Amino acid sequence: SLPTRDLVAVAVPAVLALGFGRLMLGQFRFPIGWDAQNHAVLVGNILQTGSTSISDACSTGSTVRVTACNFYPLAVDVSWAQAADFTGGAVSHAMTTWSMFVGPLALVAALYTAVRVMGGRRIVASCAAGAAIVVGSLWEQQLEGRATGAIPAFGVMIALLVAVGVKDREPVRLGLLAGLA
Repeated sequence: SLPTRDLVAVAVPAVLALGFGRLMLGQFRFPIGWDAQNHAVLVGNILQTGSTSISDACSTGSTVRVTACNFYPLAVDVSWAQAADFTGGAVSHAMTTWSMFVGPLALVAALYTAVRVMGGRRIVASCAAGAAIVVGSLWEQQLEGRATGAIPAFGVMIALLVAVGVKDREPVRLGLLAGLA
């Protein structure tokens, strides 16, 4: 089980992520940008057809369905469709909630855990997780409507893993670092 100090250390950047998510995206009723619109179409197709097959879900326009998912992987779209279907809410609400809360909290948890697993102290892990929220490209991607494009915010995580990995001479940790990078 997690020690209390770890819970407190991860709670601080988590609250920061929730605050920034609400501040940056909370004023929008719908996700913005062309990329968000494309994903909304894919989610709508999944809900309309009841299928997650590429031929049913992927579309490049309102009438012609083609295999276009080589650019748009469906994993997050399936999650949004499931959330909208399960809650009875709008697709836009599922997408906005993911952008404001789920994605940033997952980033915080992943970064904190990675730094701790690599031997970093709690304070370093907490600062790294907080830095990814305010320094990385997470919010720029969200404001552009690239809800799935928040992955570049992991650049801060990679830099910290390099720092932690280089200070330690264990090849297993450096191998893990290389795999994550």
